[in-house]
Amino acid sequence: VATPHLEALRDRTGWSAHLGVLEGREVVYLARVPTRGSLASVVQVGSRLPAHATSMGRVLLAALPEAEVQALYKGVPLPVFSAQTATSLTALLAQLRADRAQGFAAHVAGYEAGVASAAAPVRDVSGRVVAAINLSTVAMLTTEAELRGPLAGEVVRTAAAISRALGATP
Repeated sequence: VATPHLEALRDRTGWSAHLGVLEGREVVYLARVPTRGSLASVVQVGSRLPAHATSMGRVLLAALPEAEVQALYKGVPLPVFSAQTATSLTALLAQLRADRAQGFAAHVAGYEAGVASAAAPVRDVSGRVVAAINLSTVAMLTTEAELRGPLAGEVVRTAAAISRALGATP
């Protein structure tokens, strides 16, 4: 269901597009549509990345009740990957509230230095967040304003289209 939408998203933006799901404290990448350009962030299908440090992970965690996020991370140190990564549960919860309020997550160098990404949630027929999609590229190819503006808008619209294909209502 998602692949044609991810391909169209990649073609409109020139960025790599992915779909992932939350498994514990990790995002598991289930689909990847690589950029046609020569510079790319390479995350393969099946990769597992720390949810708190990735744009897709933050979107997926933001969909959970805060008590569930607290239970997932209780007593677990949050590995720091960059200055953009939440370093405490309190900071993570605040970041997730902001992501939830804006309907997407975006960052430059959150998990990996030099990589920019924006993500949005995918919902099923019940309205529950079941996956997330993102765009990612080399950070030097974009700006923070572009990432949080038109690119985030493209990701949000594509996630909504995939959600509709799964039976979700706007």
